Amino acid sequence: MSRISWPVVAVVLVLIAPAFFAIAQTGVKKRAKPPRFEDAEFDGTFFKNVFDHTVGKRPRNLAAAPPQQGNGNSNGNGGTNEATAPTAKGAWTQWISATSLEDEIKSLKLQTDKDVTTPTKFRSGGYKECRKSFSVAAMVFAIINEYDSDVRWKKESPGARDLFARAAGNCKVGSTQAFMEAKNRKADLQDLIGGGSFADESQDPSTQWHNICDRSPLMQRLETAVNKKLKPWTANKGDFNANIEAVFHEAEMVALIGEVLTKEGMEDGDDEDYAAFSITMRDAARKIIDACKDKDAAAASKAVGTITQSCSECHENYRG
Repeated sequence: MSRISWPVVAVVLVLIAPAFFAIAQTGVKKRAKPPRFEDAEFDGTFFKNVFDHTVGKRPRNLAAAPPQQGNGNSNGNGGTNEATAPTAKGAWTQWISATSLEDEIKSLKLQTDKDVTTPTKFRSGGYKECRKSFSVAAMVFAIINEYDSDVRWKKESPGARDLFARAAGNCKVGSTQAFMEAKNRKADLQDLIGGGSFADESQDPSTQWHNICDRSPLMQRLETAVNKKLKPWTANKGDFNANIEAVFHEAEMVALIGEVLTKEGMEDGDDEDYAAFSITMRDAARKIIDACKDKDAAAASKAVGTITQSCSECHENYRG
């Protein structure tokens, strides 16, 4: 038997390879070619700024509660007047953000660390600061308990609210008992902020404002916010821009306290003239919040002036 010449085999393979390739391609689906854009101005994006193609104004606060339906009180179209409309129970997002609630508790923890150190320092004035801090803490935890959105410490809030309210009442004097309770509340703040558990449970899930906080400590917090912070921080554009986040936080606290002061059970809360002063302050604080979002220093300064005037007129008739 004669041997096959390898050159002959190579020639045969070259001749039949195209036939095998054509068979292999039978039944293969062809895919569409990718589109080509001939427009010379096309740079790979459909909209450089999508908001150029939207209709209407963008919402300021997506977390805010929807407007409450009125009963035809004053605006002529079946709704309530926005400047004097009462807040429905739990509709707190329109006055303060969850972040500001958490930040206020953290700030109160730092203040308590300074005021609760030794019995001597506590007796010499620390108890007064603790009364203010614990009153504000009780108020904030009461808000957290009713907050109409996700917020930290929701589960612990009723118990924390009641404990800090009791501690604030006991801190009207600098006694040894008050100092020991202040130390416990200091530890509670540390545990809560650190993510620890909070054992105490409230027997009353509802908020009774006359049992939560007195007006005087809240007024002290307002004085700090307005006179020591908002006024100097909005004195000029440079200071406003440098402290805009802090201005936002303090304005939300002013709005929150202004709303709380009108609640049932709060001192003079049912007095129409007093409530009007509080609402004016609350709504002016809302304008500061909007000014921070718009980076409008002039609007913020004007609103602070409105708050100052309202406070002055109120103090001529009422004392905290």
